[in-house]
Amino acid sequence: MCDKLKPLDVLDGASNHGYAEDNHYETSSLPHGSTYDASAGDSINEDQDPLGAFASVLKTIRLDRLPAFATQVRRLLAEHSQSTNSPSIETATVASPLLSGSYHVLFPIDFSDGARWILKVPGLGTIGKWGPAAARSLTSEALTMRLLCRETTIPVPQIFEFSADLHDEIGVPFILMEWIDGCSLDEVWFDIAITEADLQSRRTQTLRDVASAMTQLSNFIFQCGGSIVFGADGAPSEVGPMRVVDSHAMIARLDADDDDEDDSPIYAEVGPFQDYRSYYAAGLARWPEPRVDWQKGDLALLKLFLDWIPEFDDSMGASFVLTHPDFDIQNILVSKDGHVKAIIDWDGVCAVPRTVGSERYPSWLTRDWDPTMYNYQSGMETGSNFEGCREDSPEKFAFYRNVYAGLIAQSDSQVENVTRQSLIFENLLIAADDPLCTHGILVNLFDKIKQVLNEGQTQGLGYWELTQNIAQGKADQRVVDILHGGFNALLAGHKGLI
Repeated sequence: MCDKLKPLDVLDGASNHGYAEDNHYETSSLPHGSTYDASAGDSINEDQDPLGAFASVLKTIRLDRLPAFATQVRRLLAEHSQSTNSPSIETATVASPLLSGSYHVLFPIDFSDGARWILKVPGLGTIGKWGPAAARSLTSEALTMRLLCRETTIPVPQIFEFSADLHDEIGVPFILMEWIDGCSLDEVWFDIAITEADLQSRRTQTLRDVASAMTQLSNFIFQCGGSIVFGADGAPSEVGPMRVVDSHAMIARLDADDDDEDDSPIYAEVGPFQDYRSYYAAGLARWPEPRVDWQKGDLALLKLFLDWIPEFDDSMGASFVLTHPDFDIQNILVSKDGHVKAIIDWDGVCAVPRTVGSERYPSWLTRDWDPTMYNYQSGMETGSNFEGCREDSPEKFAFYRNVYAGLIAQSDSQVENVTRQSLIFENLLIAADDPLCTHGILVNLFDKIKQVLNEGQTQGLGYWELTQNIAQGKADQRVVDILHGGFNALLAGHKGLI
């Protein structure tokens, strides 16, 4: 049971101490003092207030009912627990400031005995924006978290109540959960106040705890890929479609020459998937027709790389495994010494191919393979005068990937190759799903392939000429075969590049 966890300092975005939720693209936090007081009738200006993007849901939610509702839920839980140490529950209040991230707004709830909960509300949780796919996704998220609390020691927040209905007690869909004290990992991963040896020890402790949790997650195996559907008994019953952010559609909206200022997320529902290949191809299905030559070349090479992903070794079980949907640094809460206290933001949790599943590298250890997102400058990870987001050096990334792969392998030595190869597979999925990252990832992968080939094979092998020839159907098959051989050599770990 998850009641072993203490209430948490939870924040949807980047918290100073607590719950860092749903940052799919970048970390954001509220400026000091930024609040929304419904009782005072505050107006919401999206340009001035980070909560402006959630204006509709803030106007819809019945905050006046929330304290009594939370108190009622807590009393019912106390009655059902039949505990002799049940707290004396009086009343609750909605704390300020409200908190927000990319896709949710969160309402801290304080009880008179000092306990704290958090209410997570989707930004699209209003009439006209909320639909069956969103409701299924929220239900799957809440029930999956309950499953993990019940059957594993993975530290996830306890779910007290949830609703996927627009017509519930407070007028919006929600998940009501515990608040867990902790620091977002991105706050302590770079700590220039301690020695390099102490920092390495702390980071290794964090990775050890994360690896332990992910190994447990990989034990939930399914024959199809997609979102988990639960039966009335609270157990998984089948796999349904999964809901994903459609970056292609969002960029197309930005490119459109109109006055539409809507920047809310656009989702697509895909799957369920019967095999790995259909899962990998799903991102390609959302690609618009390329308009310029370099885009055509990128798409042609991406299709080739995805087609070269080998069939999974049946001895490992060609199955789909339950996987955290945003396995990144802001969703790991830790203590000051690096022990993991909670893994949060399970919005979109689903079963995916094991090759990119729970045994893959954490996303914060693979940034150097995505040039669009990676912005390393020499000395920035340790320099005291540096301002902005710090990055590890490529050498540090390689070191900690080795550490993590070794930790995963402690549970099953056969899994180490799955972890190492995920560096390539995950980046190819990012390239397929996010057009902003496609070109940089493909060029980086192409350069890595050239590094494992001998000099005679790479002579005259240029990215532009090759991709244009592939796109036009004019590529020399001998050259394509050389590239394919290099791709396989990279997967095999030649020169230790993965």
